[in-house]
Amino acid sequence: MSLVSVSNVFELPIGKLPRCGPAIILRLKKIGIETVGDVLGHFPARYEDHSEVLDVSGLVAGEFGTVRVRVQQLRGRRAMYRRGMHVTEALVGDGTGSVRVVWFNQPFLTKTLSVGEEIFVSGKVAEDSFGLKFTSPIYERTDKNDTLHTARIVPIYGLTIGVGNKQFRSLVKSALDKVDAARPVHDWLPEEIRVENSLATYWHALEAIHFPENMHEVEESHLRFQFDQTFLHELNQRVVKRYTESVIGCALPLDVEIVKNFIAGLPFVLTDDQKKAVFAILKDMERSHPMNRLLQGDVGSGKTVVAAIAMRHAAAHGCTSILMAPTQLLAEQHSETLKKVLGPSEIPVVLITQSTKKTATLPKGPCVVVGTHALLYEKVVYPQLGLVVVDEQHRFGVAQRKAIKAKNKAGYTPHFLSMSATPIPRSLALAVYGSLAVSSIKHMPVGRKPIATRSVAEKDRGKAVDFVKQHVQRGEQVFAVAPLIDPSDFLSVESATSLYEQFSSDLFSGLRVGLVHGRMKPAERSKVMDAMRRGEIDILVATAVIEVGVDIPNATVMWIEGSERFGLAQLHQFRGRVGRGEKQSYCFLFSSSRGENANKRLKLMEEATDGFVLAEKDLEMRGGGQLWGTQQSGFAEIEFLREISLDIWDMARRAADKIMSDDSALAHHPVLALQLKQFEEELHRE
Repeated sequence: MSLVSVSNVFELPIGKLPRCGPAIILRLKKIGIETVGDVLGHFPARYEDHSEVLDVSGLVAGEFGTVRVRVQQLRGRRAMYRRGMHVTEALVGDGTGSVRVVWFNQPFLTKTLSVGEEIFVSGKVAEDSFGLKFTSPIYERTDKNDTLHTARIVPIYGLTIGVGNKQFRSLVKSALDKVDAARPVHDWLPEEIRVENSLATYWHALEAIHFPENMHEVEESHLRFQFDQTFLHELNQRVVKRYTESVIGCALPLDVEIVKNFIAGLPFVLTDDQKKAVFAILKDMERSHPMNRLLQGDVGSGKTVVAAIAMRHAAAHGCTSILMAPTQLLAEQHSETLKKVLGPSEIPVVLITQSTKKTATLPKGPCVVVGTHALLYEKVVYPQLGLVVVDEQHRFGVAQRKAIKAKNKAGYTPHFLSMSATPIPRSLALAVYGSLAVSSIKHMPVGRKPIATRSVAEKDRGKAVDFVKQHVQRGEQVFAVAPLIDPSDFLSVESATSLYEQFSSDLFSGLRVGLVHGRMKPAERSKVMDAMRRGEIDILVATAVIEVGVDIPNATVMWIEGSERFGLAQLHQFRGRVGRGEKQSYCFLFSSSRGENANKRLKLMEEATDGFVLAEKDLEMRGGGQLWGTQQSGFAEIEFLREISLDIWDMARRAADKIMSDDSALAHHPVLALQLKQFEEELHRE
């Protein structure tokens, strides 16, 4: 989770922290950690309780233990049977007995430790013919004021290769010390709101979420940071609504004949839900105040076609439309779709991305411009901008709306339509979309076949491989998704790079295997996706970068590794990348966790094909959830919003209502106003 700054120290680069050299800077950059604030915002994925310190006599083989002992003997040697391996051995003990400790490939320990020194040792206890022993445990000197790695509740972080948890905990401690030295760190949350809702102070929550004294402090910290994000979201919704109601838009009267003729020319029949959404949108666009509506629908339900009809309506009045997507990949997909839909009406579609902006030119008349949110910062100005469509971004704030208005020579604020392919549970819709009118498309286009979904046991993996080979031989294509880009020393789940190696060199060595992920340059990613669209790739291995917007009708099999790492809604998004054509499609779920909850979730995926049903079930099963995860998707915002419990949403909603009723412009809450501005900037940072 990215923390919004409450101190300038948060913006310092991590190179300013002790023992953070070029190598670790590069490694942490891979997971988006570049500043002190990023370090402190990388919350633990879980905790291990090492707080109970045992006597040596109380250690039990096969169990985890922490002891406070003195080093009695210490020596280093070369391993007898493994060339190049170094072994450090120690005998440590207390008044109740002694135990052996073995470390591998850490020869420096003979210099950093000394006989007679008192240390904590934490690790799993093993037993051999010589008695009990620790193998590669964590150790820490007892002369420190506070331990970080032993004799406490220890935070465990999701990290990247080359960055260990012990190293990162030390980095977090240095970051906390640097922020603490720059005090005061102001608590931006108004004191009356904090006290009324029994919330921890910002500084206490930040310290306790990383180094808690007990698990109650962990819960208090979670509550504070979940409330913070939810409260700021609620305030942002109210500010947007107030702004929208105060500005002048452009009334675009409905021309029924033009709309009817355009719909009649489509090569398919609209569903009833699509027709209702079109009517609601066009009626909104007749008003003199700008439309502010959300169009939500399941994967493949036809939202883009509905948006295209609104764009055609705007063009009939001489207005240009913009469609903004969160990634270049999704922008390119929307551009291709809109060219097909709007082509017969001869409305030009222009794609403006990093790779096309130097050559893209706008026609003189009305057109549709497609791009990423970078369109906000391009110098292009539109003579008459009537409609802005934003995909997968629900917190498009006042600053962004003002930026769009500034690009409109006509001077008015254009109509605004947000689209989401991730259905939100009904119980959260009011909270999440407080400033938006909502249209929902719940029924799929006629002729779509349900995707057959199966949870695959490890013993049946070979059968899945054979199945994929058969379908590729028929000329069909396959997607394979993994939770991580690179292997992790913390998470025992598959990564995209290792899966690509397995597929290309072993399991599917005779097939054409491609790889795409979020760290690739846009041009490189586009090249891979274009090859997939042309049928030049049989199996595309990817991260969550393909979660939405990828439309390849020839893809019929979705292979998902580490499915327990994703929420039900996200699994449903992945599944929606297949089943876009007339052929029967399939989704295989592989999981390294077979606990009761994991099995229940996978069973739901097998049984339910409706995204709205899955959204409700997801909320029921996950409850309050967590603020963090390992997904590398650009669409994590909606996942975060659904993970907040209804109780916290209710607390935040009441608090936002109270503040706005007393001080709607936040004139008497300048620190809160600044925090809200920073929150909005953080949401839309490219």
